[in-house]
Amino acid sequence: HLVPGVRRGTRRLREWNLTPAERELAERADGLARRVADAERALPEFPRQLVHGDYWDDNVLLRAERIVLVADLDFMGERARIDDLALTLYYTNSTFADDQVSDARLGQLRTLVDAYASGLDDPLSGFERRAIPLAIARTTLGFIAMIAETDSEATGRNHAAEMAPDLAWVAALVDDLDRWQEAMA
Repeated sequence: HLVPGVRRGTRRLREWNLTPAERELAERADGLARRVADAERALPEFPRQLVHGDYWDDNVLLRAERIVLVADLDFMGERARIDDLALTLYYTNSTFADDQVSDARLGQLRTLVDAYASGLDDPLSGFERRAIPLAIARTTLGFIAMIAETDSEATGRNHAAEMAPDLAWVAALVDDLDRWQEAMA
């Protein structure tokens, strides 16, 4: 669903009188969606399970280093478990934007992956670990697809502008996919 979803978002964006930056964003998003979809075709199908879909700091209440509440289940669904992990890694890399593609950042993200994996009864497979960068890219592109559902041109353009920096580092991720996959493996 990635490529058609992104196309709906970029088609909506193209309905407006685009700036050069918006045009570049739409072209980059369409191209990245195709590249990610092509790369994911080579992966095995992962077991599906119930995932939160919006697992981030404002949806988890901790007390004494224990989870006591998980809220906001609007995006819950049955998907590969790495999808929730990819969302957290995306938000982390997007929020701490000073160093998104360096070896040091990849090491930090790997530490988060290892922490996640340490709590699993069934360990992440090597294929799942190698698929994490593609899941991060797919997560980011999913936000571009949301442009199709925005209620106004202003909202859609604002959303696109907010996503432009993330698409830039995701393009760098996809361009250097082997390094990202090795870092997660």
